[in-house]
Amino acid sequence: ECKGCKACPEAHYLSGCGGSNEGACEPCAVCGDSEYEAQKCEGTQERICATCGMLPACGAGKFRSECGHGGEGSCAECAACPAEHFSVGCGGLSGGSCHECTVCAAGEYEAEPCTATSDRKCAACSSLAACDAGEFSTCGDGKKGECQACKACEEGSFRASCGGSSEGTCESCPGCSHGTVRVSCGLADAPMEEGHCEECKSCAEGEFRSGCVYMNEGECAAC
Repeated sequence: ECKGCKACPEAHYLSGCGGSNEGACEPCAVCGDSEYEAQKCEGTQERICATCGMLPACGAGKFRSECGHGGEGSCAECAACPAEHFSVGCGGLSGGSCHECTVCAAGEYEAEPCTATSDRKCAACSSLAACDAGEFSTCGDGKKGECQACKACEEGSFRASCGGSSEGTCESCPGCSHGTVRVSCGLADAPMEEGHCEECKSCAEGEFRSGCVYMNEGECAAC
């Protein structure tokens, strides 16, 4: 007489039942850590596993999470990185990782900003157009900056070495020899000029010049 094929225990399927053969229960295949179940193991049907990469892509800004060991997993959003970090490699089956944004050096400015998925690009300040004479650049530390006029110093000083990326320093106006006085040193409209020495001015008959020294022209006084 004909008999129905037997039922198998859980995690098994029936193989070879038919004709005069009652078949045998075989253990279901186990999907690996990067495989999902493409066909269930039940009745006389063996489990079929497929690689997770064969599943549909999750789309921009997402990745397939926890696919493997028979499960398809699910699409998840790429994690947002903290401030001054960007994400690398999120997509497919990977959640990617966060990397710190590049910090521009003292002589560099930010050419392209750090975004959620790309690093900051820095460029040398020297690649920018040079400032005019009497100006210096504030470029550096990630800022493009601008050209600024060299600043005047306090009276009795002039600005030295101002230009390029340096605002220079204030230096004392040089002294002059006896009988001469320094003029036009560190003027507001020419802060980098050292000026020059001129002879002390003469006075009217019966007068002499008192206090003509360094940068002070003195004044005429009666003999």
